[in-house]
Order: sequence, then C-alpha cells, then structure tokens
Amino acid sequence: MIILTIVGVFIAQTLIGLLSVIYIKRKAEAIIREWVTPDATGKSKIGIAIDNTGSIVGSAAAASIMGTLMQKQSNLAREANKLTGDVVEGQLEEQSPLVGLAMQMIPGLRKGIRKNPTAVLALSEALKGLGGAHGNGSNAPGKIASVQDRINRGGM
Repeated sequence: MIILTIVGVFIAQTLIGLLSVIYIKRKAEAIIREWVTPDATGKSKIGIAIDNTGSIVGSAAAASIMGTLMQKQSNLAREANKLTGDVVEGQLEEQSPLVGLAMQMIPGLRKGIRKNPTAVLALSEALKGLGGAHGNGSNAPGKIASVQDRINRGGM
C-alpha cells in the first residue's frame, strides 16, 4: 500500500510537471505571438520597440556629431579671433606707440584687445584724428617713431 501511494504521488507529480511545462510553453508562445503579430496599424510591439531604440540611438549619435562639429567651429573661430587680435594689436602699436606702451604696462588692455579686436579696430578708426599729428609730428604718415625714439627726443 505504501508503495502504491509513493508510485501514485510520483505519477501525480510527473503529470503536474508535464502540465506545467505545457502551460509555460503555451504561455511563452502567446507572449511571442503578441509581440510579433502586427496590430491594426500594421506594426508589431517588437517592431515598435526596435524603431524607438533606433530613434534614441540615432538622436544620440546626431547630438554627438553636432557637438563635435560645433567644437571644431568654436576652435576655428577662436583661432581666427586670436589672429585678428594679433593684427589689430600690431596696427595699434604702429599707429600709436603710446598705445603700444600702454598695452605693455596694462595686461588687461592687451587681453581686452585680443578678446574683441574688431571693436577695438573700429574705435581706433573713430579716434584716429584725436592726438594724431601734433607736437613734433612723429605720428604723421610715413613718420612712425618707436616709443624709445620719442622718449629720447623728449617728444612724449
């Protein structure tokens, strides 16, 4: 009797196990069908998930590429501004040795000129006639004197 009970329990557990496997298999097939079968719009859940993932990855890639391009553009603009600053600084030193001396003595002035050279150039053009050729005429066209020459002559 005990043996029959043990065999009966074993058979019952085996049947329950088989039924569980069959149930799990059918449930898995239903879930897979649900995700793969297109709905009324013609899209399946898996297709929508893949599409959304592609959009996210594409957006991230585009943002990364745009960031790289903007950084390169910013670097080019910075280098162009630096070059323009050097040119403007040279022109200011040529036009007015006093400005050249001031740039050497006041580092903030040189930094300001390098930061916004076009504004400084426009200001320089506007102020060109103020303080130009008076005194000994050393600022007259063709007669650009260095700061040291002006100091030696006492024409500062």
